[in-house]
Amino acid sequence: MKKLYIIQLVLFSTMFSSWNNPYINTTETLQLEYGMSKSNVLETLGNPLYVEKGWPVNDSNTIVWVYKVRTTDVQSKQTTGGPVEVVKSSNSKKPSSSEHHDLVLTFKENKLVNWESKIEEKSTSAIEMPSMPNISVASAASSSWAIDFKLSAVNESYEVWSWWDGYVSDSESGIRLGANISKPMFGMNIGFDISFGTGSGIMLFLEKELFGFDFVVSFGTDVFESESAGELYSAFKLGLFRDFTISGYPLSFGIENMVRDSDNYDYDVGEASSTLMTVKYKFR
Repeated sequence: MKKLYIIQLVLFSTMFSSWNNPYINTTETLQLEYGMSKSNVLETLGNPLYVEKGWPVNDSNTIVWVYKVRTTDVQSKQTTGGPVEVVKSSNSKKPSSSEHHDLVLTFKENKLVNWESKIEEKSTSAIEMPSMPNISVASAASSSWAIDFKLSAVNESYEVWSWWDGYVSDSESGIRLGANISKPMFGMNIGFDISFGTGSGIMLFLEKELFGFDFVVSFGTDVFESESAGELYSAFKLGLFRDFTISGYPLSFGIENMVRDSDNYDYDVGEASSTLMTVKYKFR
Protein backbone atom coordinates (compact mmCIF):
# COMPACT_ATOMS: atom_id res chain seq x y z
CA MET A 1 0.00 0.00 0.00
CA LYS A 2 2.85 2.41 0.75
CA LYS A 3 4.19 1.84 -2.77
CA LEU A 4 0.75 2.74 -4.19
CA TYR A 5 0.70 6.00 -2.21
CA ILE A 6 4.17 6.91 -3.49
CA ILE A 7 3.21 6.23 -7.13
CA GLN A 8 0.01 8.28 -6.83
CA LEU A 9 1.87 11.14 -5.16
CA VAL A 10 4.50 11.26 -7.93
CA LEU A 11 1.82 11.29 -10.64
CA PHE A 12 -0.14 14.12 -9.06
CA SER A 13 2.93 16.20 -8.16
CA THR A 14 3.51 16.75 -11.89
CA MET A 15 -0.11 17.81 -12.30
CA PHE A 16 -0.04 20.59 -9.69
CA SER A 17 2.88 22.58 -11.13
CA SER A 18 2.37 25.74 -13.19
CA TRP A 19 4.48 28.58 -14.55
CA ASN A 20 3.89 32.19 -15.55
CA ASN A 21 5.79 35.34 -16.44
CA PRO A 22 6.65 37.61 -13.48
CA TYR A 23 4.38 40.66 -13.45
CA ILE A 24 3.51 43.90 -11.65
CA ASN A 25 0.26 45.84 -11.15
CA THR A 26 -0.88 49.29 -10.01
CA THR A 27 0.19 48.56 -6.43
CA GLU A 28 3.80 48.80 -7.60
CA THR A 29 3.51 51.24 -10.53
CA LEU A 30 1.86 53.93 -8.35
CA GLN A 31 5.10 54.06 -6.35
CA LEU A 32 7.19 55.10 -9.35
CA GLU A 33 8.64 58.61 -9.15
CA TYR A 34 10.65 60.69 -11.57
CA GLY A 35 14.36 60.59 -10.73
CA MET A 36 14.34 57.25 -8.89
CA SER A 37 17.60 55.32 -9.08
CA LYS A 38 17.80 51.84 -10.60
CA SER A 39 18.32 50.31 -7.15
CA ASN A 40 15.17 52.03 -5.83
CA VAL A 41 13.16 50.77 -8.80
CA LEU A 42 14.47 47.23 -8.25
CA GLU A 43 13.43 47.45 -4.61
CA THR A 44 9.94 48.63 -5.62
CA LEU A 45 9.20 46.50 -8.71
CA GLY A 46 11.70 43.66 -8.51
CA ASN A 47 13.70 42.44 -11.49
CA PRO A 48 12.41 43.35 -14.97
CA LEU A 49 11.18 40.72 -17.40
CA TYR A 50 14.08 41.68 -19.69
CA VAL A 51 16.47 44.55 -20.52
CA GLU A 52 15.63 46.03 -23.92
CA LYS A 53 18.48 48.54 -24.26
CA GLY A 54 21.68 49.40 -22.48
CA TRP A 55 23.97 51.57 -24.54
CA PRO A 56 24.82 55.30 -24.92
CA VAL A 57 22.27 57.40 -26.87
CA ASN A 58 23.05 61.02 -27.74
CA ASP A 59 25.97 61.21 -25.33
CA SER A 60 23.90 59.88 -22.39
CA ASN A 61 23.95 56.48 -20.75
CA THR A 62 20.43 55.20 -21.55
CA ILE A 63 19.05 51.91 -20.18
CA VAL A 64 15.58 50.51 -20.90
CA TRP A 65 13.82 47.89 -18.72
CA VAL A 66 10.57 46.10 -19.58
CA TYR A 67 8.00 44.75 -17.09
CA LYS A 68 4.80 42.77 -17.69
CA VAL A 69 1.66 44.37 -16.24
CA ARG A 70 -1.56 42.64 -15.24
CA THR A 71 -4.83 44.20 -14.12
CA THR A 72 -6.79 43.08 -11.04
CA ASP A 73 -10.05 41.11 -11.03
CA VAL A 74 -12.58 41.67 -8.24
CA GLN A 75 -15.15 39.16 -7.04
CA SER A 76 -18.73 39.92 -8.12
CA LYS A 77 -21.60 39.70 -5.66
CA GLN A 78 -24.11 36.86 -5.93
CA THR A 79 -26.89 35.87 -3.59
CA THR A 80 -27.85 32.22 -3.32
CA GLY A 81 -29.69 31.36 -6.51
CA GLY A 82 -29.86 35.04 -7.50
CA PRO A 83 -28.34 37.15 -10.28
CA VAL A 84 -24.69 38.19 -10.39
CA GLU A 85 -24.02 41.83 -9.49
CA VAL A 86 -20.91 43.25 -11.15
CA VAL A 87 -19.05 45.48 -8.69
CA LYS A 88 -16.46 48.21 -9.17
CA SER A 89 -14.36 47.24 -6.15
CA SER A 90 -14.28 44.38 -3.67
CA ASN A 91 -12.27 43.08 -0.74
CA SER A 92 -11.88 39.83 -2.70
CA LYS A 93 -9.32 40.42 -5.44
CA LYS A 94 -6.91 38.41 -7.56
CA PRO A 95 -4.53 39.15 -10.43
CA SER A 96 -6.03 38.85 -13.89
CA SER A 97 -5.22 35.66 -15.78
CA SER A 98 -4.04 37.63 -18.84
CA GLU A 99 -1.14 40.02 -19.33
CA HIS A 100 -2.39 43.54 -20.13
CA HIS A 101 0.66 45.34 -21.54
CA ASP A 102 4.40 45.90 -21.25
CA LEU A 103 5.64 48.79 -19.11
CA VAL A 104 8.85 50.34 -20.47
CA LEU A 105 11.12 52.18 -18.02
CA THR A 106 13.86 54.47 -19.32
CA PHE A 107 16.90 55.46 -17.22
CA LYS A 108 19.45 58.13 -18.06
CA GLU A 109 22.56 58.51 -15.94
CA ASN A 110 21.10 55.98 -13.45
CA LYS A 111 17.89 58.05 -12.97
CA LEU A 112 14.34 57.15 -14.04
CA VAL A 113 13.29 59.72 -16.65
CA ASN A 114 10.27 58.06 -18.31
CA TRP A 115 7.84 55.14 -18.08
CA GLU A 116 5.20 54.27 -20.66
CA SER A 117 3.09 51.33 -21.83
CA LYS A 118 3.78 49.27 -24.94
CA ILE A 119 0.95 47.05 -26.20
CA GLU A 120 2.04 44.39 -28.71
CA GLU A 121 4.39 46.83 -30.39
CA LYS A 122 6.33 45.39 -33.30
CA SER A 123 9.70 46.97 -33.98
CA THR A 124 12.79 45.79 -35.83
CA SER A 125 14.98 47.34 -33.14
CA ALA A 126 13.15 45.72 -30.24
CA ILE A 127 14.14 42.37 -28.85
CA GLU A 128 11.29 39.91 -29.27
CA MET A 129 10.99 37.55 -26.33
CA PRO A 130 9.24 34.16 -26.51
CA SER A 131 5.86 34.25 -24.81
CA MET A 132 4.94 31.97 -21.92
CA PRO A 133 1.50 30.45 -21.28
CA ASN A 134 -0.82 32.67 -19.26
CA ILE A 135 -1.66 30.94 -15.98
CA SER A 136 -3.70 32.49 -13.21
CA VAL A 137 -1.75 32.62 -9.97
CA ALA A 138 -3.77 33.94 -7.06
CA SER A 139 -1.88 35.04 -3.98
CA ALA A 140 -2.92 34.12 -0.46
CA ALA A 141 -3.38 37.77 0.46
CA SER A 142 -5.60 38.77 -2.48
CA SER A 143 -8.26 36.02 -2.58
CA SER A 144 -11.06 35.10 -0.24
CA TRP A 145 -12.04 31.79 1.33
CA ALA A 146 -14.81 29.76 -0.31
CA ILE A 147 -17.09 26.98 0.96
CA ASP A 148 -18.44 24.04 -1.08
CA PHE A 149 -21.10 21.87 0.56
CA LYS A 150 -20.88 18.16 -0.31
CA LEU A 151 -23.29 15.23 -0.51
CA SER A 152 -21.82 11.81 -1.29
CA ALA A 153 -23.21 8.35 -1.97
CA VAL A 154 -20.63 6.02 -0.42
CA ASN A 155 -19.77 2.43 -1.24
CA GLU A 156 -17.31 0.68 1.06
CA SER A 157 -15.92 -2.64 -0.22
CA TYR A 158 -13.46 -4.91 1.58
CA GLU A 159 -12.26 -8.49 2.02
CA VAL A 160 -12.15 -10.33 5.35
CA TRP A 161 -10.37 -13.63 5.95
CA SER A 162 -12.51 -16.62 6.90
CA TRP A 163 -11.04 -19.95 8.03
CA TRP A 164 -13.68 -21.76 6.02
CA ASP A 165 -13.88 -19.72 2.81
CA GLY A 166 -10.63 -17.73 2.68
CA TYR A 167 -11.01 -14.03 1.85
CA VAL A 168 -14.71 -13.14 1.61
CA SER A 169 -15.80 -9.93 -0.11
CA ASP A 170 -18.27 -7.66 1.62
CA SER A 171 -19.58 -4.14 1.05
CA GLU A 172 -21.59 -1.43 2.79
CA SER A 173 -23.18 1.74 1.47
CA GLY A 174 -24.52 4.96 2.87
CA ILE A 175 -24.58 8.75 2.72
CA ARG A 176 -21.92 11.23 3.75
CA LEU A 177 -22.21 14.99 4.25
CA GLY A 178 -19.35 17.44 4.27
CA ALA A 179 -17.82 20.72 3.23
CA ASN A 180 -14.70 21.96 1.46
CA ILE A 181 -13.19 25.17 2.82
CA SER A 182 -10.60 26.46 0.37
CA LYS A 183 -8.62 29.46 -0.83
CA PRO A 184 -7.01 30.09 -4.25
CA MET A 185 -3.22 29.91 -3.86
CA PHE A 186 -0.34 29.20 -6.23
CA GLY A 187 -2.59 28.54 -9.23
CA MET A 188 -4.88 26.04 -7.47
CA ASN A 189 -7.41 25.75 -4.64
CA ILE A 190 -5.96 24.65 -1.30
CA GLY A 191 -8.09 23.91 1.74
CA PHE A 192 -9.71 21.43 4.10
CA ASP A 193 -12.11 18.58 3.30
CA ILE A 194 -14.35 17.77 6.29
CA SER A 195 -17.01 15.03 6.10
CA PHE A 196 -19.13 12.77 8.32
CA GLY A 197 -21.84 10.12 8.05
CA THR A 198 -20.92 6.76 6.53
CA GLY A 199 -17.33 7.29 7.57
CA SER A 200 -15.69 10.55 8.60
CA GLY A 201 -12.56 12.41 7.71
CA ILE A 202 -10.50 15.59 7.89
CA MET A 203 -8.06 16.11 5.02
CA LEU A 204 -5.95 18.80 3.41
CA PHE A 205 -6.71 18.94 -0.32
CA LEU A 206 -5.21 20.46 -3.47
CA GLU A 207 -7.52 21.11 -6.44
CA LYS A 208 -6.26 21.93 -9.93
CA GLU A 209 -8.29 22.56 -13.08
CA LEU A 210 -6.95 20.81 -16.19
CA PHE A 211 -8.65 20.11 -19.53
CA GLY A 212 -12.03 21.25 -18.17
CA PHE A 213 -11.91 18.92 -15.14
CA ASP A 214 -10.99 19.53 -11.50
CA PHE A 215 -8.35 17.08 -10.25
CA VAL A 216 -8.24 16.74 -6.46
CA VAL A 217 -5.68 15.05 -4.21
CA SER A 218 -6.21 14.93 -0.43
CA PHE A 219 -4.01 14.00 2.53
CA GLY A 220 -5.12 13.39 6.10
CA THR A 221 -7.27 10.92 8.03
CA ASP A 222 -10.47 9.19 6.92
CA VAL A 223 -12.02 6.39 8.99
CA PHE A 224 -14.88 3.96 8.34
CA GLU A 225 -16.19 1.57 11.03
CA SER A 226 -17.26 -1.56 9.13
CA GLU A 227 -19.63 -4.19 10.49
CA SER A 228 -17.45 -7.22 9.79
CA ALA A 229 -13.88 -5.87 9.42
CA GLY A 230 -13.59 -3.33 12.20
CA GLU A 231 -12.07 0.10 11.66
CA LEU A 232 -10.72 0.83 8.17
CA TYR A 233 -8.69 3.96 7.52
CA SER A 234 -7.13 5.90 4.66
CA ALA A 235 -4.63 8.76 4.51
CA PHE A 236 -4.91 9.56 0.80
CA LYS A 237 -7.82 10.34 -1.53
CA LEU A 238 -8.11 11.11 -5.25
CA GLY A 239 -11.01 12.91 -6.93
CA LEU A 240 -12.15 14.00 -10.39
CA PHE A 241 -14.90 16.63 -10.80
CA ARG A 242 -16.68 18.58 -13.53
CA ASP A 243 -18.52 21.87 -12.95
CA PHE A 244 -22.13 22.38 -14.08
CA THR A 245 -24.77 25.06 -13.63
CA ILE A 246 -28.35 23.84 -13.17
CA SER A 247 -31.15 26.43 -12.91
CA GLY A 248 -28.58 29.04 -11.92
CA TYR A 249 -27.04 26.91 -9.17
CA PRO A 250 -23.27 26.30 -9.49
CA LEU A 251 -22.68 22.58 -8.93
CA SER A 252 -19.84 20.13 -9.36
CA PHE A 253 -20.24 16.37 -9.91
CA GLY A 254 -17.48 13.85 -9.48
CA ILE A 255 -16.05 10.62 -8.17
CA GLU A 256 -13.62 10.11 -5.29
CA ASN A 257 -11.66 7.03 -4.32
CA MET A 258 -9.63 5.88 -1.32
CA VAL A 259 -7.60 2.74 -0.74
CA ARG A 260 -8.16 1.60 2.85
CA ASP A 261 -6.14 -0.42 5.34
CA SER A 262 -6.57 -1.80 8.85
CA ASP A 263 -4.23 -2.15 11.82
CA ASN A 264 -6.75 -4.13 13.87
CA TYR A 265 -5.22 -7.53 14.69
CA ASP A 266 -8.65 -9.00 15.40
CA TYR A 267 -9.39 -8.99 11.65
CA ASP A 268 -7.37 -10.15 8.66
CA VAL A 269 -8.40 -7.60 6.04
CA GLY A 270 -7.44 -8.01 2.38
CA GLU A 271 -8.13 -5.38 -0.26
CA ALA A 272 -10.36 -2.52 0.89
CA SER A 273 -11.45 0.67 -0.82
CA SER A 274 -14.03 3.42 -0.67
CA THR A 275 -15.80 4.99 -3.67
CA LEU A 276 -17.82 8.19 -3.33
CA MET A 277 -20.15 9.69 -5.94
CA THR A 278 -20.20 13.33 -4.89
CA VAL A 279 -22.12 16.48 -5.76
CA LYS A 280 -20.84 19.83 -4.48
CA TYR A 281 -22.77 23.09 -4.22
CA LYS A 282 -20.33 25.94 -4.77
CA PHE A 283 -21.45 28.42 -2.10
CA ARG A 284 -19.11 31.42 -2.51
